Order: sequence, then structure tokens, then C-alpha cells
Amino acid sequence: MATTKLRIPSYHLSGWKRRTQHVLTGNIYFWLFCILHVAFAVIIHYVLQGRPFRIGARSTNSALLPLYQADVSALISIAVVIIRFCYASWCGIVSWRIIYILLATRGVQLRELTAIAGGVPHASLGWKITGKPHQKLSLCLFLFIWLSLPAQYLSGPLLAASTAWEPVTMRSVLSTPLELPVAAEGHGWNMFNIFKEGRENIVRKSAGVAYNLASPSFFDGKTAVMRRYFAAPNSSAPVHSTISQITVPFLSVDKLEWVLDYQSELGLALIEAITKRYQSNSLNLTGPENPILNPVIGSMALLKPSPWQAAPIKSKAELINTYVFPEANEFRGQRYVAVLVDNVRLSDKGQVCPTMSDGTATYTLSATSDHFGALPPIKLLPLDWYLNGNVSEPLTLTCYAIAKLNLRAGSIQSSDCPVVDHGVAEASLPTDGKINQTFADPLVLSIFDAMPEVMATMAVMNASRTSLWNNLDGYTRGMVMLSYQSIWNVMMESFRGESTSVTTDVFPPEYMIHIQLEPVWFITWLSVHFAGVVSGLLFIFVSLGHDAAAGVRDAALASLRLDTSDVRTHVENLCMGASLSKSDRRATLRFRRRDSLGKDHHGHAMTEMCHYQVLEVDSGKEEDEALLGEFGDRRS
Repeated sequence: MATTKLRIPSYHLSGWKRRTQHVLTGNIYFWLFCILHVAFAVIIHYVLQGRPFRIGARSTNSALLPLYQADVSALISIAVVIIRFCYASWCGIVSWRIIYILLATRGVQLRELTAIAGGVPHASLGWKITGKPHQKLSLCLFLFIWLSLPAQYLSGPLLAASTAWEPVTMRSVLSTPLELPVAAEGHGWNMFNIFKEGRENIVRKSAGVAYNLASPSFFDGKTAVMRRYFAAPNSSAPVHSTISQITVPFLSVDKLEWVLDYQSELGLALIEAITKRYQSNSLNLTGPENPILNPVIGSMALLKPSPWQAAPIKSKAELINTYVFPEANEFRGQRYVAVLVDNVRLSDKGQVCPTMSDGTATYTLSATSDHFGALPPIKLLPLDWYLNGNVSEPLTLTCYAIAKLNLRAGSIQSSDCPVVDHGVAEASLPTDGKINQTFADPLVLSIFDAMPEVMATMAVMNASRTSLWNNLDGYTRGMVMLSYQSIWNVMMESFRGESTSVTTDVFPPEYMIHIQLEPVWFITWLSVHFAGVVSGLLFIFVSLGHDAAAGVRDAALASLRLDTSDVRTHVENLCMGASLSKSDRRATLRFRRRDSLGKDHHGHAMTEMCHYQVLEVDSGKEEDEALLGEFGDRRS
């Protein structure tokens, strides 16, 4: 074959402007891939991550914004498809450009041609060409194909693994604030002081509220639980919503000690408050019956040094007198509480709670109760019960344990209180669980007056709903706190003044979902795409030198204008339906020139498109590389 000198038209790739235009227009899909990849990575990391989206189905008449989780998933999938389309389209064109470059340089084997067209590099492309002048070119093309594979096939799965959806609760304020009552002088307070029925109503309501407020955390002996009960529709404060600011009752049992010798410590007045069967002025609120004598195990009473008395009359009226509303005060001091721990049938268990000569009963260290289990080594206060009033034949003994409590009572202001049940808000505790600042409250002493009867009613109702076994301390603490809070809530509602109420904002929950990026998977996804960018830049660098030397003006057209019709007869039946032997597949193909460029170097002849033809090289010798591109003089 005659050798000709390649002449490139002067207007092809002359200067940096032409070269830049060639790089941009010839690799438009690659640059789109780079831009879209960077933009998508920035959006998903800085815009979508951490932003909540609604879940569920969108209603038919809802606006496009705000976005739902399904919308975001669809947009992410569309973005991934577009990015993969740009990169896959560019890699498809580049596969034929690689074949074009190999045909124009060191040649390509049929088996390599098949592999590259399928998007996978053949091993011989990388290392089975040692000693050849185009080894570096082959290695660069080999690396490009391998680096581009993960971005083509692993981008979607890696992005799906890196975007984790996590539930989140968002809160927005209700348009209608919650109105809470405040106790003050008025009709309810007057009714409480005048009529026994008014006080009975407070006791019964308080026991019922205690049943609603009770939770296991009251009786674990570790946590100070404070709850506010409000009679409001559920729509005003839905469950799991948050109340911005609220006043809640506070009573803390800072210390609990069991009295070892009640006779020497309590005094006669407190002992008689327990033992008197009727007309116990110290513990009664509504009637003459002594509430502590309720035979239900777990009955309890806060012992008071003085009986309840009505408040002083402020002004007299023809129908209902007006009573002075108490001043706010904070209680800090000691109080005693009696707990019924066992009922003993003397005929069966006389040794458990025996009657001594001095009228007392004592448990030993190993003594146990059928209900509370192991009891502390204390002297129990017994109370005899007789059959038909026969004093000489006692039937049973009720045994009471006496505890000394250090109390702090009042109220506190709490913010961001969660609504844990219908009409029940729980105060938020500090991180250390301790509350040092309390506020004075006008209801403290009135609550102490009502606690014995309320606690007895709570025991009958089993308001605690907790296990008593081996939990005497926790049960005692919990009943004291729970009864105080229930009475405070009922009195706050029953004694509300005509114009004394406060409003507070309620933030109902809205369950949403947000994207949380998994760092390892997200970095892997970025690395895979970065490898695709590096491989693309590597190919552009390699192809740029080849295209400049070959005078290629349109790389895609140059790749598509391959003509394989002129092949030596050594490879017989080279067609789509041919079955080639192993030696035929290793045959190396290269370009030989047969162009159609006319003498006018400023344009093509319109009658014929320039093209290459392919021939087979059996010997492996270097063929004439007279034409490296599509343009040149046609000489025979």
C-alpha cells in the first residue's frame, strides 16, 4: 500500500477555542453527568437530609407542596435515571470511539471488539501487548472501561442504601389555645366549706382522677412523677401533643423512714387518730367514720395533727356565706403516714402478729406479709377486731406500719409538657430528675385534709394498679404523691373562679419522615461516581491527542462511519451469522485508508461521505499508519 502524507485542514482544531469546542460538544453527555451528579449530591446532602416530609397518600385536591415521602422518592428515582442515562449514553458512544482509536493505532482483535462493544474490557487490552508502542494507550483505555463500570451498574443500589428514611415527629401550634382553670374564691370553695356533700364530691372525684393519673412510674420509688389533669375535649390537646406552659402539682417525698417505736414518737393524738373507730376528728373530712379502719390491704392515711375546719367566713349572705380563700404557701416539713400491711386471723396465724401484754405487736427480721412480702424490722401498730363485740374473744388484728416522710409540697411551672393520656399532661423533669424550685400554692393544706379519705377510697378502687409484693416503700411514696396530685387537680377544677383561667399553646404531633444519609454508603456512592468522572477525564485526555492528530471533527460520526466490508479472504464468512474459530477471533483488525476528501480542504464533497475500511493483519507486523483520522488526500 502506498504511503501518503496526512494533511489536516487548517480550520480543524486550530487554536484553543476549536479544541475547547471539540471537548465540550464531543462529550456533552459526560459534562451533563458531572453537573447533574454534583448538583444531586449537594441537594440530597444539604437540602433533603433532615427535612421532614409527610407520609401517607396525598388527597386528590391537595396542592403539590408540601412534598410527601412518595413524591421525594419519585424525584430521587427520576434524578438517578437521568444521571445514569447521561453516563450510559456517553459510555455507549465511547465504546465505539475506543474501537475507532484502537483500529487507527495498534489494532483490535475480534474478541476484544466483542468485549468492548458489550461494555467489558478484554484482558488482552491491558497487559498482553508488552513491547508494543501503544501499550500506554491500551492501559489507559483498559482503566477507563473498568473505572466506568461501577458508576453504570452500582449507582442506584448504593444510593438506595445510603438514603435511610427515619420517622420524626413535628409539632405545629393549634389555632385554639388550651384553657386551664385556676382555683380562686367562689362558689365551689364556698360549697366545699358549707356542705358535707361538697367535700364528698371532692373525695370521690379525686379517687377517680387518681385512677386515670396512675402509672407504674409513681410506685418505682425512684422517679418523681407530676401530672396535670384537665377536663378538655381531646381535640384541644390530643394525646402525644405538647403543652407549652402549664402549672402542675408537686409533692416530693425526699426521705422515708419507718418508725421503729411508734409509741414514743407519734404521741397519743396521732395514735388515737388511727385506733379510734368513730369520731376521729383528726382524719375525717366528710363523716364520723375513721377512713384508716378500712380493712383493705394497702389502706393508708396521712396523719394530721389537727382536724379539718371550715375556712373563716368572709361575708355572710342570706343563702350562702362567702369564705376566705387561703393564702398561697409552700409546705416543707415532716408528716407521718399509716399503712395497713396485714390482716391476721388469730386462730390461724397467731404467731405472725401476736398480741403482747402491753398491747403491742412486733415483727421479727424474718417477718413477712401475705401481700407486701418482707417487712422492715419495725414495731407494728395493732388494732383488735372482735366477734359480736365480745372483747374476750378477738377475731383478727389489723397491723399498721408507720412511716415518717420529709415532704415538699406546692406546685411548679413546667414547659413542653407531653400529653400522655386523654386529659393528662406530665411535667418535664430536669436532666438530673431533681426539682429544687417550687412555688407556693393555696391548696396545700386543704389537700392534706382530704388525703386520708381519698387514700382509703383509692385502696378500695385499687387505683394504684401495681404490685405490692416487696414494694412497701415504693407503694407508700406513690400513694402519697398520687393522692396529692389527684386532689390538687380536682380542687383546681372545682374551685375555679368566674374569671380565673389561663391559656396555653398546644402543639399536636404530626408524624413525618425524613432522610438520614448513611455515611459509609453515601461516601461509597460518591466514590463510585468520582471514579466515573476520573475515567471520563482520562478518556478525554487520551482521545483529545488522537483526535487532534487525526483531524477528527465529529468523534461520534467518526465512530459510526466504520466500514468492514473489505476483509481478506483468510477469514472466511465474516458476517453476522458466521461461527469464527479461536484463531479467527484473535485476528487483529486495523484501518487502511480510503477517504473521499476532495482537494478543497474547507469542505467535504457532497456526493460521498469519507470512511475507512478494515483489513486483517495476520502476521502482526505494523501496518502503514498513513491515515490516523478521517481527513487527508486520496492518493493511490
